[in-house]
Amino acid sequence: MKLKVTLHESTHEPVTAMIGLAGSVTVRESVELREALVSALAAADKVLLDVGGITETDPSFFQLLCSARQTAEAEGRELALAPGHSDACGEAALAAAFPFDGSFTPGEKPLREE
Repeated sequence: MKLKVTLHESTHEPVTAMIGLAGSVTVRESVELREALVSALAAADKVLLDVGGITETDPSFFQLLCSARQTAEAEGRELALAPGHSDACGEAALAAAFPFDGSFTPGEKPLREE
């Protein structure tokens, strides 16, 4: 998995971090992803996940997302998926019976590094 964490320095609150995921995001990469989520949630009020580059995933990915979102909400922070997902991510969501519309928070726009 190629994991890129970008802290978006906003001029206003909330401070937002973007985690871009690419390649395989399965149980093998779950520790790395968990560490990135914990780090980003500690540094930002809002964390966006860009899942457009995922080529392979499994139910462990969605379990980790649900857990991270519950933790974020308990800490007064927000975890959201940026709009747009890869075919692999959408197919895995369907196979896992995960209610996946591409976003935990409708209307979010993805952040991109220039």
